[in-house]
Amino acid sequence: MTTILSHREAMREKIINDVLRTRSIPRHLVFGPGRDRYLVEARRAIARKMREAEFSMASIARTLKRERTTIINLIDDNDFRKRRRKRFPLSRYAWMEDNTKKAILSIAKRRGIKPGELVNEWLADRVAAETAPEKAAA
Repeated sequence: MTTILSHREAMREKIINDVLRTRSIPRHLVFGPGRDRYLVEARRAIARKMREAEFSMASIARTLKRERTTIINLIDDNDFRKRRRKRFPLSRYAWMEDNTKKAILSIAKRRGIKPGELVNEWLADRVAAETAPEKAAA
């Protein structure tokens, strides 16, 4: 029985077969649970070639039977990481006004700490100040 593959499926199979043939590794080992260095390097080669061919991280993960975050770490795709970092690092503080966010970023950068650490420090100081009168009265 002949199966007609889509262009993307054919491209994916060609990438996989090229890497497996070059490295002389059986297919079942690469897609299995093994963590030997030669298997990880084969997976990395497949993942990088698929990424160069503009496959999504999720598609690569499904192909290699791994988690998407494993693939990100496997190929160390700095472009992907940079796109994710473009979001405001204090996204959990979306309710803040923009000028407040900018001030936090500026102060944190000047002090050489993460913005979240700065906010946590300020919150701890505020809690201590608010609870000090209660402790004195007790």
